[in-house]
Amino acid sequence: GNFFEDRKVYDSAAIYFKKAAEADTKFIPAYTNAGQAYMSLEMYDEATQFLQQAYNLDSAGYAPAHNLGLLHHVMLKYDQAIYYLKKAIINDPTKNKAYYELAASYALSGRPEQAILYIRQAIERGYKNYKALLDDPDFETLKNLKGFQDILDQYIPDWRNK
Repeated sequence: GNFFEDRKVYDSAAIYFKKAAEADTKFIPAYTNAGQAYMSLEMYDEATQFLQQAYNLDSAGYAPAHNLGLLHHVMLKYDQAIYYLKKAIINDPTKNKAYYELAASYALSGRPEQAILYIRQAIERGYKNYKALLDDPDFETLKNLKGFQDILDQYIPDWRNK
C-alpha cells in the first residue's frame, strides 16, 4: 500500500492496506493507512470504518485519534472533530499542528474564543506557518476579532498591508 500511497494512487493503496488489515486484524497502521487512502478518495464511509477500527484498537495512540479528527472536520462534523483532535493532543501533546487543526474546528463550529486559544497554543508549541493563519478559509470568521488580530500583529506585523 505504501508504494501506491507514495505515488498518490490512493485507490490501489486502499486495496493493499485493506488486504494488510485482513491479514493481521491487530495491525493498526493498516487500518490507519487504509482510512487515510479512503479519505484522499473522498470515500468517507469507508474511511470512517477503517479509522474507527484503528481507534478501537489503539485509543491511546496519536494517529488514530488525529485521523478521525481530520476526517470529521472534512465531513463538517466539528463537534466530533474537536473530540478526536483533543484526544490526539492528550495522546501526544508535542504535535503542534494538531492544535492548529483543533483551532480550525473550533472556528468553524462558531467558538472563536477556543479557536484563538488553540492557535496561540499551536504557536507556543512551535507551529510556524504563520501565513496559513491569513490564507486558511477556516479562520475567515476570526479576522475581525481582536484576539486573532493580536496574534497576527505579533507574528505577521505587516499582515494588514497584504
